[in-house]
Amino acid sequence: MVLDVAAGVTRDTVQNLDDRADFDVEAGMPEPALAGAHQRSNAAIAVALAREVARRQGRALPAEAIAAGLAGVRWPARLERVETPAGEVLLDCAHNPEGAEVLASALPDLIGARRAVLVLSVVAGKDLGGVLRPLMPLFPELVATRSRNPRALPPAELAAAVEAFSHAAGALAPRTHVIGDSRAAIDEARRLAGSSGLVVVAGSIFLAAETRAALLDEPVDPQPVSDPL
Repeated sequence: MVLDVAAGVTRDTVQNLDDRADFDVEAGMPEPALAGAHQRSNAAIAVALAREVARRQGRALPAEAIAAGLAGVRWPARLERVETPAGEVLLDCAHNPEGAEVLASALPDLIGARRAVLVLSVVAGKDLGGVLRPLMPLFPELVATRSRNPRALPPAELAAAVEAFSHAAGALAPRTHVIGDSRAAIDEARRLAGSSGLVVVAGSIFLAAETRAALLDEPVDPQPVSDPL
């Protein structure tokens, strides 16, 4: 029932928000717990939808409930920082040009003056150039690897694409390392970044998920996952 109402509400509510250039978290509400400036507008949309669904159902939606939701929201592998004994790892599911742009816009504040190394896997058929374009200028070194997804590009092919893209863009290519095993790729990236540096894992939801499970010692489905073409 709630999903049916929400589906009918989404178009009108989001259109109203899209007509405003400045939609943001309501005054008096806490900052959303999710990292990234874009999450403020995402939070505004979520709150507007929740209010409209509640209104149409004749139910109250206390400000305290909204505040608790904003302050307590979690989104695994979306600008998610994981502390390891060897240093910090940032997980992000960015796997298309839009996601890569958002990640790239957030990274300068997160990286600061630290050395940053990108661990990258991309599934075949994705817009590889669109993913690389915003990210390449931010990383002096990159580790090309692959997730367990059967459609993941071979790391050597990915590394060659990084080199070719950088050359075509007239930019200096990052120093690229090819490591097929994703866990070994993370270990090497941590070594390259140093104890105070930052390792960023991106390019594939599958890579982010399996890396997160490995770092947090969480169970993994033994069946390799895939996605629609």
